[in-house]
Amino acid sequence: MNTLITGFNLIMILLIGLLYVFTPKLLNRYLLFGVTVNDDILRDESTEGIKKQYRILTLAVCFLSLAVYAGLYLILNKTSASTVFIVVLAAELVIDDLIYFHAHYRIKSVKRRLNIPVSGIKTIDTREVQEFSVINPLLYLVYFLLIGGVVFLSLQKYPDLPEKIATHFNADGIPNGFMHKSWKALLSLPAMMFLFSLLFMGINTALKRAKKVSGTAKGKLSFSQENRFRYLWSIALYLSGILILAILSAAQFTIIQIIPDRTYIVPISLGGSLLMILMILGLTVYTGQSGSRLKQSKKETDIVDRDDDAFWKGGIIYVNRKDPSVFVNKRFGIGFTVNFGHPVAWIIIAVIIGLSVYSII
Repeated sequence: MNTLITGFNLIMILLIGLLYVFTPKLLNRYLLFGVTVNDDILRDESTEGIKKQYRILTLAVCFLSLAVYAGLYLILNKTSASTVFIVVLAAELVIDDLIYFHAHYRIKSVKRRLNIPVSGIKTIDTREVQEFSVINPLLYLVYFLLIGGVVFLSLQKYPDLPEKIATHFNADGIPNGFMHKSWKALLSLPAMMFLFSLLFMGINTALKRAKKVSGTAKGKLSFSQENRFRYLWSIALYLSGILILAILSAAQFTIIQIIPDRTYIVPISLGGSLLMILMILGLTVYTGQSGSRLKQSKKETDIVDRDDDAFWKGGIIYVNRKDPSVFVNKRFGIGFTVNFGHPVAWIIIAVIIGLSVYSII
């Protein structure tokens, strides 16, 4: 089982490293390392040097992280694999982020040096309120039907459970965490599943009205491309929720002994997680940032020139108290981030952190 976990960890380190390496290739060309740029900045010799240095450094970090993890795994006790993975992965993320920030501030310096007004060329829909397409919210009833089935089976098994319920297992399926038999112990995971479902439903709804890409950051992106991008990510969000609920259901069935062989829980968790990651990475490559890699079905000619770099901290954190949008498109990376200037964003972050901490505990 340790071999399975180690293989999963190596794949994760590799995928995350390569994602950093190739992210600039997947983004809107007018958003370079989180900075709004134009063709003159892109053609500058310094810009090409910054991009090349970023690729070399992130690729080196990726393979160095793989080598360090493999070496430590062989040297240290095999049971320390999870701890080593967390440390190496955290180090890889921190170093890659530092490389990104270095590139971000160098591009900003190029922009200041050239002192060229960023303009031009952008085709966007000028309506400030625009709802995008997402999947039908009624599909989320499947989530609650699944949770209802898990709760029903749990209640059926409750009388047969021992006085101490195994609630956590190591990589070999051996229980290493217990709770006294109670309704709280029985329904903790279904309650978490319920909260996850509400969160995913809320995010899906927010995608309909998340701030659209505009101004110079839009490049040649049309509304139809961004609309399809959001619809596809709405589907991915829904399927990710299904996978998370399936993993948690398997854990609950192990706890209530419907799945008697506890060694199944690790491959189910790893397999479901890997499937979700590969789905998201595949969609990332297919759509590009905000749908920039999708085929444009029509041309839109309304022109708006807006350089909102001032609201982006480091090109990744958006803070605009005057913007009513809770979600906005990321500048570096694929998908959405929250507007930290909106109070609702902090509630969402608190819920996500709370669920994550609770699931770990």
